[in-house]
Amino acid sequence: MNNQVKLIDKDQILKWLEDEFRNYPAEHMGNYGAGQDMLDMVATKIESGAFDYTPPVPTIKPGDKVKHKLNWFGIGEVQKIRGRKAYVTFAGYDADDLYDFCELEVVE
Repeated sequence: MNNQVKLIDKDQILKWLEDEFRNYPAEHMGNYGAGQDMLDMVATKIESGAFDYTPPVPTIKPGDKVKHKLNWFGIGEVQKIRGRKAYVTFAGYDADDLYDFCELEVVE
């Protein structure tokens, strides 16, 4: 199963909703008020950011085995956390260095 997030363009979908509603044949409209209410509700939800993608916060903790995204250092071990950064010891390197979470990937 593909877990990749599928992003959409909010402006494009709002334009599509508006165009679809505007071009829908009047004889098929039925209860115009209910249709307009639904369009407004969907558009309002989209514009409010209710469906905006929020990237997950990485959960890195001391003891985790990690690799740098550039793969320069091999596998290292997280020693301690400071905010959204981790002190990591890589084999063959003398000191713990501080890395931003976005630079690290937890390996199992």
